[in-house]
Amino acid sequence: MIVIGITGGIGAGKSKVIQLLRESFGFEVYEADKVAMELQQPGQNCYDEMVAQFGENILCQDKNINREELRKIVMADVSELEKLNSIVHPAVKKYFLDIIKLNAYPVIFIESAILLQDGYDKICDEIWYVYADRETRKERIMQDRGYTSEKADSFMDNQPDDTFYREHSDRVIDNSGFKDLSRLIISVEGAVKGLREVYPHL
Repeated sequence: MIVIGITGGIGAGKSKVIQLLRESFGFEVYEADKVAMELQQPGQNCYDEMVAQFGENILCQDKNINREELRKIVMADVSELEKLNSIVHPAVKKYFLDIIKLNAYPVIFIESAILLQDGYDKICDEIWYVYADRETRKERIMQDRGYTSEKADSFMDNQPDDTFYREHSDRVIDNSGFKDLSRLIISVEGAVKGLREVYPHL
């Protein structure tokens, strides 16, 4: 089974790439953030560890994790954020490794904003970097998330720059068009074509 990692900065438009890969090509795509949320549900891998670490005050009345209360804790103290990451990140990676062991698909895509920082390049056959210019990213962030200009800049400044992603990636998906998807479609089609040239069985 071939494993392709998808990454890129905030506002790059990774979700659109994922949508195209699923709907236009029928590929199996997993999103790290959604897996993390699933693993934090009652009865799942991370739940008991998180309650033991942060206390029952992070729970709602229905025993689900109160995301806002947890956010307040980890945003107020970087060491608390590190504790949360030490619980969630390894569990998410194990989830992906278990899927890879199943070998149920000819290829799977794993999407994560911290794919490279978290060492996923060691389990991926290729890394695809979703690129968008800074102004496009900023406009998307402000529109989609309601961030101010300053907050959008702060988020982008705290992530690796374009050079870092390009140096560690095998293919670049250009998603700079804010409203016109034609450039993105051509870029994704080109990447898939290139992938199939390397792996003809896909």
